[in-house]
Amino acid sequence: MHQSFEKVLHVFPIKQLQISFEEYGIYSRECAEAMAKVGFRNTGADLSIGVTGTFSNVDPHNDDSVSGVVYFSVINLVGKVIAKTSTL
Repeated sequence: MHQSFEKVLHVFPIKQLQISFEEYGIYSRECAEAMAKVGFRNTGADLSIGVTGTFSNVDPHNDDSVSGVVYFSVINLVGKVIAKTSTL
């Protein structure tokens, strides 16, 4: 797993994401959605955003890394999830 992602997870333990990284990968729409849901649940915020992907460099530690592909997910108070994949 990417080291910078592990640093973020000291706040949100990976087991709380409740997704299979083997199935979806760290750079996926499903991961971004899980991150947004965990952030929403753990912070009590009105809005939570999950973002994963690579802007320019391919991550040599993750096979699912594609340069310029970023996944966004937003969840709001009513539980509506908006997910988007962006290619830069």
